[in-house]
Amino acid sequence: MYREHGYITTVNVVLLAIALTVIAWATYRVTRTPCNTSIAYRVGSVDPRFNLPSDQFDTVLGEAAAVWEDTTGYDLFTEQSNAALPVNLVFDDRQAEFLSRKQLASEITDQSGSYDDLRAEFEADRVAYEAAVRALNQEIESYNQQGGAPPDKYQELEARRRALNQQADTLNARADQLNSMAGSLNEKVDTLNTDVGRMFDQGEYTGDTINIYQFDTIDDLSLVLAHEFGHALGLDHVENSHSVMYYLMKDQDVTDPQLTQEDRAALTDRCAAPSLTTLFERFKSVGAST
Repeated sequence: MYREHGYITTVNVVLLAIALTVIAWATYRVTRTPCNTSIAYRVGSVDPRFNLPSDQFDTVLGEAAAVWEDTTGYDLFTEQSNAALPVNLVFDDRQAEFLSRKQLASEITDQSGSYDDLRAEFEADRVAYEAAVRALNQEIESYNQQGGAPPDKYQELEARRRALNQQADTLNARADQLNSMAGSLNEKVDTLNTDVGRMFDQGEYTGDTINIYQFDTIDDLSLVLAHEFGHALGLDHVENSHSVMYYLMKDQDVTDPQLTQEDRAALTDRCAAPSLTTLFERFKSVGAST
């Protein structure tokens, strides 16, 4: 028999302990923010076609997290080997197409250099050829005014004329080659320009995973990761094109990304303590979901 009248029974103690635990858990659920709860992440799968070692990827992840932590002073992220949030490098058609365009741009650069060198040589030879033709014509005209050139001189002039004709044929063939190279370059430039301005979904935060699909340099990757870390903090896009949380990689400083006022304001709003009314509504929501 349980004793009553002012005494707490064993059952009541247990019920009280359970109630306090539930309240404490619910309070934690509704009051935690990115600024008082560090997000644990880990290196997930890394497709070898990115040619990025896992340890280097790990370093870049730390740099991306520091973009947020160094400015705000909060311990927003922590790396844990068993973390629930993996960060993956996923190779698909986006990176494949990017690498194809990068190769095309490299070919254009190389061929443009070769074309410019050949064009410069051609122009120098053409100028020399035209000067030689003028000199020959002037000499022939001079002998014609004298009644003709002596036989030995005539043979020399005729040999020079034939050599210049052969040189003209060579110059014409080289001109055709240059025109063909120019046409090929123009086609490649047109192809490259067709793709300029395409939007790539470089990264994605799914709620329990961060996937990175496309990047160019390590600095580029770091900025993409910082952007996706922002989404993991619960932030939406902001309007300033210099911001880490802008929806495009546009005017940000890729080599040294910094949070803008808009980025910091978004995080401040996300970290704001909820009002008592909001807490009450959240308690009801938590109670309904348990």
